[in-house]
Amino acid sequence: MMRSRLVLLSDLWGELDTDWVALYKQALAGEYDVIYFDSRALAGIDLRLQPQEEIHRAFVNGGIDRAAHALVKNDPRGEVFIGCSVGGVIAWRAALQ
Repeated sequence: MMRSRLVLLSDLWGELDTDWVALYKQALAGEYDVIYFDSRALAGIDLRLQPQEEIHRAFVNGGIDRAAHALVKNDPRGEVFIGCSVGGVIAWRAALQ
């Protein structure tokens, strides 16, 4: 039996806060093939950008659309998407494309 694919999208911190990613992957790996995307990397937002307000502004000012386009271009073919915070918005925008 083929397992469903689950696409996991990070919050605005991306790879800077990934402790939770390992926990999600471990918990979901028995049921799904888990594919992880760093929302910040999909949006092309510099990892050196700080504080949170600046990162949020970068997502709102084009980053969300860039990330959604990149997600569609990567064609993860997920049956299930989990997006944390801005990752949920990116998944929603990608679905509209």
